[in-house]
Amino acid sequence: ANIFIEKKEAHDLFPHQRVFTNETVRFKKPHPEVYDRAFASLGLEDAQRRATLGVEDDPKGVKSVVGASLFSVAITTRFSRDHLMSLDVPPAVVGHSYAELGEIFKLPRQL
Repeated sequence: ANIFIEKKEAHDLFPHQRVFTNETVRFKKPHPEVYDRAFASLGLEDAQRRATLGVEDDPKGVKSVVGASLFSVAITTRFSRDHLMSLDVPPAVVGHSYAELGEIFKLPRQL
């Protein structure tokens, strides 16, 4: 993650204090630690968890998002919609691309 951020010069989009990787967490996905820590870094109240998106492309990641009580969104980059929706606890929303997710959530094309 850090190499990607450096190559893309995206430090302003991904501040160091909000980047959590396998090297910076004690428990790996599907444990919710990474999403709990990311949420805590936002400084929001716990009541905001369900209004905070966690986007994943892997069943372990979806389980991690759900375990952190965030609004779970999945993208079909590695697993099909049917597979993701067949999980014990499926994501709330599944999209085929970030563009489709943008349409689902009615986001402007450019922020």
